[in-house]
Amino acid sequence: SPLAGFSMSHALICEPELPSYQQKSSCLTCNQCYSPVGRCILQKKEKLMFLSDFDGTLSLGNHIVKEKDIMAIRAFATSHVFGLISGRDPISLMLVCQKYHIPYDVLVCFNGALIIDLHGDILYEQPITCDIDAFLCDIKCSNAYTYHAVGYHNVCLGYREPLHEASLAFEKVQFEKFHKVSNISKLDKLYMFTCEFPDEDHALRYAQHINEVFPALHTSANKRFIDVTKKGVTKGNVLPFLASYYDIDNHHIYTIGDSYNDIDLIQNSYGFAIIGNQALMKHAKKCVHDVSEALAFIKS
Repeated sequence: SPLAGFSMSHALICEPELPSYQQKSSCLTCNQCYSPVGRCILQKKEKLMFLSDFDGTLSLGNHIVKEKDIMAIRAFATSHVFGLISGRDPISLMLVCQKYHIPYDVLVCFNGALIIDLHGDILYEQPITCDIDAFLCDIKCSNAYTYHAVGYHNVCLGYREPLHEASLAFEKVQFEKFHKVSNISKLDKLYMFTCEFPDEDHALRYAQHINEVFPALHTSANKRFIDVTKKGVTKGNVLPFLASYYDIDNHHIYTIGDSYNDIDLIQNSYGFAIIGNQALMKHAKKCVHDVSEALAFIKS
């Protein structure tokens, strides 16, 4: 599939400046993996699974992925299953992994609405299929700066007037390579709405409103953004599918996150929380500073 499109969510307003690491090498089995040191999932035995959120977790405040996190992931991925679980779209996550040379077996996108394997093949999907006219009227009357509808390869952009400066930056940087369509009906499939609000408080209140008023939709807040997906789509709800697909016991699944949309993820696994968000930290088995610290704990 064409590598067009970037991320959905707050930390994607500025795509990270990418440091240069060693050249990647091909998978020993399938010759298609992006991993520089990892092995194909077919070779991995006695597996553990580690799923990491990206924005605010693997990529922190300055949007740089730390080299020690990358090296820890590479070491883990040689024998176990590693994946990213994010509100981002799949193309954005593939690009990030390619540029940082991060080995992965699975990408959970749109907060669980779409799962693809290391070849880009769809393993699982839950697109929005309900009538969204009433929701669109509601969001247009809210104080959201943006309300973008996102498919696999394309996006339908929506703004309130006048355009907010940050929203203009979002479109210029993030959707430059996205195929834009003029109407939501022209999307390949609709997986998510991502909406930007003035601040975190407004986002939290509107997320609660959507969950109360529109029973066919699910909304989660992530800083001053909300992600709207099909009812039942959450990061935590994909864990049984992944455990079955990769033949991994539930107690061998580890996860890490930093925000409200990660709560059910870490509740339903051995979950780590990045130190900072008290609402999330109280649900975690362990609180850590970064991904490498979590992986070191698992190794010990």
